[in-house]
Amino acid sequence: NTKQWYQRRVAITAGQQKLKEEKFLYEERLSELETQHEAEKRELIEKYHRDLVERESKNDLELKLLSEQKERELGQLESRYKQRSVEEMKMTQELEKKIEKLKMEVSDLKTVHAKELLQLETEKRKKYRLRLCVDTTA
Repeated sequence: NTKQWYQRRVAITAGQQKLKEEKFLYEERLSELETQHEAEKRELIEKYHRDLVERESKNDLELKLLSEQKERELGQLESRYKQRSVEEMKMTQELEKKIEKLKMEVSDLKTVHAKELLQLETEKRKKYRLRLCVDTTA
């Protein structure tokens, strides 16, 4: 009976020792996995951060290029607007000169017409006087 008890006791002690060893191995493996997991986690965070910085840098560059492009377009539009304004001003001045020239021509024509009317009126009166003279002498 004692022998059996002793054998059971040795088996239990051996089993406990084996369990302790397995527990130690499992804890060691768990620690390794946790360390590996932390390293992978850190690596992923660093990769994400690098990607984020790269995307922000790329977005900043794209925004800067777009901004420069829009500024150039705005400059071109302003230049075209100024050029058109100058052209419109020149055209307006030319039209004003033509209008003044036409006004002067109209004024000249009115003056010529008035002189012709006056001359015709004068000639009519002369003819009328001549007729009166001819009629009175006859």
